[in-house]
Amino acid sequence: MNEKVVYFADFLLRIYGTEVFEVNEALRDIAISFASTASLNDTEASQAYRALYDESPGYKAASEPPSVLACDVTTSDVWFTGTRLSEAFENTTSLLTNGSGVYCTTAQEDNGTLEAILRAANSNLTDISRAIVMRTASDFDRPPPGISEIQNLFYTDQGGFPPALKNIYLAGVKVVTGILDGWSSTFEEGIPAPNYVGDILATLGGAPDFGQPAAFITKRSMNDMNGFQGRLGMRRAAENLRR
Repeated sequence: MNEKVVYFADFLLRIYGTEVFEVNEALRDIAISFASTASLNDTEASQAYRALYDESPGYKAASEPPSVLACDVTTSDVWFTGTRLSEAFENTTSLLTNGSGVYCTTAQEDNGTLEAILRAANSNLTDISRAIVMRTASDFDRPPPGISEIQNLFYTDQGGFPPALKNIYLAGVKVVTGILDGWSSTFEEGIPAPNYVGDILATLGGAPDFGQPAAFITKRSMNDMNGFQGRLGMRRAAENLRR
């Protein structure tokens, strides 16, 4: 269950607006309380691979059985894996969220979905404070001790995909049932958010505690882009003269 959802774009040149989203913490916590009542699935293959992380103090949590937890998720257009790439995404997540974002799972779809909901909300068609981001983890983005990056990616059976498919249903149905059962008494009016909800540009108003103020981003991004294009044009002109 995720609070901040971070997407990687060309941060040095522009802020597009889909780089960071934050959802309703109060609704997230209620969803977690529902999902936590589920009996989650596990497999021997998954247990065996997780046990390899027992020897790595930094990744101790990776050896624990399936559970429901709240955390941040990082997304990208292109699926990635490996220690170096994962560290780069970890550092960029921290950069875009002023140090408040620490991702515990990766994804590809979340920011695109949230952007669609936000654009609809900007036209008074949806309410983004009702959005819940729920994912299951099916594999590890960094190998355990004694396993190479290539082995972790191509050749080892991490065993996490089958239980992940089952667990998204087992936990998800608890959330759906809980919302339906409490619709008229709790959810129909909506759950007030105690935190900022929206994107990095504060499109729907409010003051995000990550990134930079929207006006500053817009002005700086345009200046950076113009400067970059100008430098690129000069470089190409110089290369043409040398030919």
